[in-house]
Amino acid sequence: MRYHLPVIGLLLATVLVAGCLFGSSSPGVDLPYPPFRDASVIKFNPNGTVEWQTPLSFGRDTIPSTVTPLPNGSYAITGETIPGGENVSIPHSFTALLDANGSLVGNRTLSPFTDPTAGDANGTASWEKALPDWAAIRKAVPDSSGGYLIGGSAYGDAAIARVDAGGGVLWEQTVDEGDSALIWDISDLWEADGEIGMIYEVIRTGQAGSSEAVVATFGHDGTPAGRRTLDAFTPVLRLPDSGYVFAAFPTGEGSWYYYGTVLHLVRLNESGAMVWDSAVDLGEGSQIGSLVRTDDGSYIVAVTHGPAYGVSFPTASGGSAVSIAFRRG
Repeated sequence: MRYHLPVIGLLLATVLVAGCLFGSSSPGVDLPYPPFRDASVIKFNPNGTVEWQTPLSFGRDTIPSTVTPLPNGSYAITGETIPGGENVSIPHSFTALLDANGSLVGNRTLSPFTDPTAGDANGTASWEKALPDWAAIRKAVPDSSGGYLIGGSAYGDAAIARVDAGGGVLWEQTVDEGDSALIWDISDLWEADGEIGMIYEVIRTGQAGSSEAVVATFGHDGTPAGRRTLDAFTPVLRLPDSGYVFAAFPTGEGSWYYYGTVLHLVRLNESGAMVWDSAVDLGEGSQIGSLVRTDDGSYIVAVTHGPAYGVSFPTASGGSAVSIAFRRG
């Protein structure tokens, strides 16, 4: 069975927190007990060589969930932590800033239930749209027309929608994986080469540890164009120059797993064959929180160290997911 980290907010919102939260760093506090989990952010160059690894620890638990490369070459990290000295289990949101060399520039831990974008004039919503029957939104990215592509799950199926700049839904599609499957993670969304595509993870219920990465493509009008599986493990990113990259831990059976000690970053070509496999020994059991590709072709991976816990699968029931779009620029 696959375990997952908590999801913190929409991808569109993460870039908005960096500019308004770094007045001062949170002070260190001596804890009466050792931290349960800490984290690291690792940068690989385009060939898979590790350039730097930065440890992060902002409290009793530090669990990063998103990494956003910023235009000046720095990186905004967001996630959850339980600040030092607090004998409660309510997680707080945190945001941290690393410079281009991986040095920690600043960090801020927010009060529980605080919206990280509150008070940010650049984070004013320009529209709000409900997607009926969607159970979850997993990823949202800008498209070429000024609107957005949104990926998630609806009744246990992979779901994708395209909305215009004003929030109008141009089309929605679901990809049915059958009654024995749940969609957990939309690993990537893109628009390129005359088509729209997404990579998502299928979890086969009743089959412990059974999951697969699926690539689905669509025409610009939403017409399904193709579906294929990859010998990969989410998170998986499609590369603009063809092929894919994923991060995972190996198992003794020659397959991949969400948790382990030696982290692998693997590049595949367009047909799914391995191009290179880069490994880094983290020294302790860890799991992956985020994988992103930067404009210069490097890769940033956020990992959490310590015991794995927390089963969190999406429900197959319907609901209403809300997408918030922010003013671009």
